[in-house]
Amino acid sequence: MPELDATIIIAAARQGITDAKPENAKRQAQSNNDASPTDWATRARVRIWQRGWIIGESEASAPDTLVAVRTAAARAATDREEEPEENPVEKQAPAPHDAPQFHNEFEDQPEQTKKQSENPPTFLEIETVDQIEPIQPAGLSGLIQSISPPREGCVLSNNGRTVGGWPTDPIHAAEPIPYWLKGLLKQARPPGYWLPESVDVQRFTARRLVALIDQPPTTGPDALPDPTFVFDGDTQRVTIEDVTHDSLIRAAVQAGAWLGRHQLPNGLFRYEYVPQLDEWSRVDSIVRQAGCAWSMARLARSSRETPFVASASRAVAAIIKTGLQRKGAGNLVAIADSGGRLRLGAIPLAVLALSEIEGPHGARGPDSPTEDLTATLLALQDHSGAFGTTVRGTELEGTELYYAGQCTLALARRYTLTKRDRLADAVRAAIGHYSDWWSDDANKDLSFLAWMIQACELADSIPATAGAADFAYDMADWAIERQYPTSHPTLGWAGGFEGGPGIGTAAYTEGIAAAWAIALRRGDTARAARYRDSTLQAQRFLLQLQLAPADLVFVRSPGHRGAIRRSLRSRSLRCDNAQHFLMAALRTASLLDQEQRGSQDNTKGEPD
Repeated sequence: MPELDATIIIAAARQGITDAKPENAKRQAQSNNDASPTDWATRARVRIWQRGWIIGESEASAPDTLVAVRTAAARAATDREEEPEENPVEKQAPAPHDAPQFHNEFEDQPEQTKKQSENPPTFLEIETVDQIEPIQPAGLSGLIQSISPPREGCVLSNNGRTVGGWPTDPIHAAEPIPYWLKGLLKQARPPGYWLPESVDVQRFTARRLVALIDQPPTTGPDALPDPTFVFDGDTQRVTIEDVTHDSLIRAAVQAGAWLGRHQLPNGLFRYEYVPQLDEWSRVDSIVRQAGCAWSMARLARSSRETPFVASASRAVAAIIKTGLQRKGAGNLVAIADSGGRLRLGAIPLAVLALSEIEGPHGARGPDSPTEDLTATLLALQDHSGAFGTTVRGTELEGTELYYAGQCTLALARRYTLTKRDRLADAVRAAIGHYSDWWSDDANKDLSFLAWMIQACELADSIPATAGAADFAYDMADWAIERQYPTSHPTLGWAGGFEGGPGIGTAAYTEGIAAAWAIALRRGDTARAARYRDSTLQAQRFLLQLQLAPADLVFVRSPGHRGAIRRSLRSRSLRCDNAQHFLMAALRTASLLDQEQRGSQDNTKGEPD
């Protein structure tokens, strides 16, 4: 049977809304219990959303999918709840009492906010069963391994009782998949959780559309396009053709603007927003704050837009004011978290952020700690080239998988700005040591190479630094083997890296893009093509994680356009998600621009 056009499905749902009558309300109580194991093939669920809240919901089965959609929509409209008297208020960690008067350049103007509050749009979410098949999992563990939300759902039937779970249900409920499946099984055959042979199991995929509940005017001065958003699982569909220089720049700017909108008066960024709870976490990380400051500084230098420049300056100043400490033998300069613990990872990230703001000419203020922090990094390195966690008798917290590459990258960056021989020596020693360290399979890890390949890119330009390019290639080749191919059975996973996949893909992409840059510089076209393909496939995956207008339908608080989800299965929005995303996007866009300019240069002088 050919796939129904999205506009026809939406029209059926809108017709159901129009046809809704109060006397149909009694049917709502039966809406979830009128299905047998066979009629799920044409089942539909319709939800009505406003400001991130479900204000109407129902599902129905019928011999025809369009009839099911229209019936479910009518029931949802009949059951539609009134808006709460008070709109949900965005919850956040409190600002410091001594915060000065603060104007955030990224926040909506009061008139815009008021207009949005007075005229909130209402959306339809329409889900229809796409493909359904019976399966025979081996027990409960087999069931858990057989179903992969938010792409797949299941129907459980036992002695005339049928319970269905739609693919997005565990995401909406912020519930671990095993718990969700156990809950469904308990409904199908109370009271136990084990899966007996008497339970029939069907696995299905669902088609998911989002559209405005009312069709906008198509003629006259107020004519607007009728937006329809098609989802793959819980994310909008993104194709490789969507990955372009311009789309990546827009995505990076939107991610940076989200960070900027949620910058506190003290200059730090709000840490993590959990949409299901409509709350901001009160925990924080000085390391991730330093990383966000660096990314905002990079975006400021790339865009030269005043709001980003101002935000970057505030963020870097906040790291210095909040975390900088001078203590111990030799007046050690380090960065501590709110609990007073010295965090090694914050030091190189702060150096990178400061270097971005201060620029190549060393335009530092009298209180700049850049050189002191750089000195701390040098002191952490031993004669072998390895970086430790103890310096001048003081212990710092950190994991070598992360800080080794970060320290090497920061020192290499300082060399590009100052040309100091001591920094070049440190970078050469680090590359030599960690290339040997990497040769041991037990040390291979994606987290390590994300930073170290970027360090190799800079080191490859330092005179007399041997092996940096080969080291970078070795790491990049190993990483690509752990990237999900375009043929992956779960389409949304393609381009992501093992372990989820999630926002970690952005950090690994920063590394692969650096290897791409090395290959371009060295004229290694075969490698450049391979790393280019890997980078663009990863960016396709990452674009799925960014909240676009359709995703905001499901978020209760305003101001989250451009935010980056942790993974395809998690809607948590953390500041460092945006950091890694925008850094990867900016770097990839830069390489695409370089590629385009090179292509144009090669065609100059050719006849038309």
